[in-house]
Amino acid sequence: MSEKTFYDFKGEPIGVKEFIELYEPYYFIENEKDKRIRHTQTARCVEKEIVAILKNGDIESRANLAKVMAWKIGKIKHGESKKNKKLEEVKGDVEFKNVQFGYHKDNLIIKNFSIELKRGQKVAIVGPTGAGKTTIVNLLMRFYEVTSGDILIDGVSIQEMKREEVHNLFDMILQDTWLFHGSVRENLVYNKENVTNETLDMVCKAVGLQHFIQTLPNGYDTILDDSINISEGQKQQLTIARAMIKDAPLLILDEATSSVDTRTEIVIQNAIILVMNKGDIIEQGTHEQLLAKKGFYAELYNSQFEIVS
Repeated sequence: MSEKTFYDFKGEPIGVKEFIELYEPYYFIENEKDKRIRHTQTARCVEKEIVAILKNGDIESRANLAKVMAWKIGKIKHGESKKNKKLEEVKGDVEFKNVQFGYHKDNLIIKNFSIELKRGQKVAIVGPTGAGKTTIVNLLMRFYEVTSGDILIDGVSIQEMKREEVHNLFDMILQDTWLFHGSVRENLVYNKENVTNETLDMVCKAVGLQHFIQTLPNGYDTILDDSINISEGQKQQLTIARAMIKDAPLLILDEATSSVDTRTEIVIQNAIILVMNKGDIIEQGTHEQLLAKKGFYAELYNSQFEIVS
């Protein structure tokens, strides 16, 4: 890939570094306090798809992506100040209504996606790589804007709410865990005020971190740097504890896997499953119902048990 294959707002070719600086506002980092959160956690869902196109897409795809994002950055930032809808008491009902999305209008990734989810309902979206799973999450959180259709939370269109308002309704736990340079306490509470040690103790005990915290030289005030030996499992536990402390109305678990595996089996067996492929829902039902159909989901599920010679 040559250096000058990306484009600025005027369509002029620029280098990769300059392009990154241009599209970073798409994450809508509104202040320094939120920067490490927006950029390292929720924005990663956007980044995964963007980076894939930047690395693997042809010149036309990269050019289209740059132009679409430049247009959306300008349009969305201009229109955000006019949005004033807020949900005072969030129930958690979510509805996708005939949602379509594509980086280019002639190449839709999501095609007429419709589903209605009720408060407390657990939904698992499964499918092969490129099926559209991460894109659905990005649309729900308004990292992307729908090409057509609408997404509603408690009957209110997310297009009528500021992006920050939408983001605050969610927390995410990613398979790709992250911690920033700071104390354990800062990593757990980051933007929530008045969190007591009693609350931290309760949450850390619930996720199995209590012993780890007790072994640290300064407990919750220990700075997480290269001198602290922390396993991937402990990082994941810290991420889960962080979500519990935030206690957002809606929780997204993004395992970012290309197939159903044993780590998600317990959740899946108690959830409504949407099977996606090429931007469409091709099957829907419970784990047992879909296995009985012996269709795409059953094939995907059973593939993990195949013996490779």
